[in-house]
Amino acid sequence: MDYVPVIITLIVLAFLPWLLLFVYYSKLKGEHLKLFVIAGAGWLVALILRFPILYGTSFILDLLTYYILAAILAGVFEESFRYILAKKLTLDERTNGEILSFGIGWGIFEVWVLHTSSLTTLLILILMNISIPGMPVIPPPEQLFISGMAGVVERWIAVSFHVIATLVITKALLNKNYLWIAIILHSVLDLIAVLSSFIELNIWLIELNLLITVMLIYILIHIGFKLNVIALFTKLEIPFKEV
Repeated sequence: MDYVPVIITLIVLAFLPWLLLFVYYSKLKGEHLKLFVIAGAGWLVALILRFPILYGTSFILDLLTYYILAAILAGVFEESFRYILAKKLTLDERTNGEILSFGIGWGIFEVWVLHTSSLTTLLILILMNISIPGMPVIPPPEQLFISGMAGVVERWIAVSFHVIATLVITKALLNKNYLWIAIILHSVLDLIAVLSSFIELNIWLIELNLLITVMLIYILIHIGFKLNVIALFTKLEIPFKEV
């Protein structure tokens, strides 16, 4: 097995499930594409807006405190900006399918920036035989694929969270308390990820923790807060307010 097919496979797999779902139900219609792209741009803006804080505090905080701050900022900035965009786009007056397109777009752009770019950089370093001082030793292709699949699974989980977070934020347009719920849920999920990494938990146990957490969030939103999560995926043409 060679590095090139391994890395390309990992890149493609990270996008595949959610992107295929988006293409299948949206038929790439204009309004769905518009919401998909705007949401992706929203994720990028939310990242850029919090970057000065992350950069500035990286020099003064210990690593653990910095990780905790980064997790909380992700919840605050992403959900606040998601709310601003959702209000501008009147997501609460749109169909479930359009809300789903927004959530998938937000998550897919995160995959592209955080996952695809890093693997593309790794591929370039390998192809050009470039070594960077202090860079960890690249494992053999077979081991890289196994560890890389954990990253792929994490991206799938992340997109699934952005979908449910978009549903919560849409509800926040009718009841602002849901904005705080989205911020808290996002921060908690990110805290679980960064703290699990900090204590050097096995990478697959980290993904299991994240998967269980997101599943519990789906159940909480559907049963506890009585938002129809099932309808989001099955009644795509129904307006949000009619569910």
